[in-house]
Amino acid sequence: MPEKMGNNISHVPVLDGQNYPLWSILIDIELSARGLWDVCSSELCPTTDASVINNWNQLSFEAVQLILSRLHPEIIVTGVNANTVENTKLLWTKIHEKFASQKVTNRGRTWVRW
Repeated sequence: MPEKMGNNISHVPVLDGQNYPLWSILIDIELSARGLWDVCSSELCPTTDASVINNWNQLSFEAVQLILSRLHPEIIVTGVNANTVENTKLLWTKIHEKFASQKVTNRGRTWVRW
């Protein structure tokens, strides 16, 4: 059986707004390695099974905790609210929409850094 991952995630930089490309790759890998990516990328299917709901909620809170621990305090204050804390997919989407600019000039800047 695999060992439980440690809590050290210092290799994931704190998202400050300028480092989104690197941050998103590393946090995505970290969430996936911990089995938390599904709660960030999909919604819970309607179900009446309480154990499934409880497990989903636990994973969701773990993912939110991990994501928030790697956000600059100013980003938390301006972008996180009760809705995003309770809906990990919404939190992930809001972060992505805010920082993954589709502007050609920003994409060019990202590729120059690459």
